[in-house]
Amino acid sequence: MSGSRTDQVRTGGLACVTAALVGVAVALVNQVTPATVPETATSFPLSPAAYVWFELLLVLFRIGVFAGVVALAASGVAGRSRLARIGIALALVGLLLGILVELGAVFSANSLSTDGYPTFLRATAIVAAVLVAVGLVLAGFSVIYSGAWGGWHQYTPMLVGGVTVIAILLTLGDGNRSWGLGLYSVAFGVLGFALVTKPVSVTPRARQSVR
Repeated sequence: MSGSRTDQVRTGGLACVTAALVGVAVALVNQVTPATVPETATSFPLSPAAYVWFELLLVLFRIGVFAGVVALAASGVAGRSRLARIGIALALVGLLLGILVELGAVFSANSLSTDGYPTFLRATAIVAAVLVAVGLVLAGFSVIYSGAWGGWHQYTPMLVGGVTVIAILLTLGDGNRSWGLGLYSVAFGVLGFALVTKPVSVTPRARQSVR
């Protein structure tokens, strides 16, 4: 891998780590903030004005983790198999859809959670998360098979995919996405750290798998 490509991967990994810190901070604030609106409000527990900032921060978070998956693709550690390409493509589509959902949520701050628009956004967010989960599980299998990463690094894409499933279940379980967002952010932080510390390490098995 050229030096410029290595720098690109590390930059994407750093963006992913930074986004993860933002995501954890947002989840913590959302969890401990006393409710200022009824539970039926879309912005609950935040005021509509605070909710707008909350969603804008989540847009930045989504962009950062999108950069992380782009870096994962650029690193080549998943190899060039059809499974790897499909997995990364699904994850990127899901993350892009998530960015659009967070942008759309900015305009739902003053609505009720039972209104049609926020209900549509929540359903779309679940679809986006499923795409990310399936995509990163598939990409995770490819990373492990390729052998380009050793040690704990090789399991990080699979980790994010698995944690995304847990985040979906937590959100569907009680409607509170703070715990899911926190776990999701931590998992992406681990992936970003792997990209920063080991942008690529091609082994003989990896070379064979991408021919």
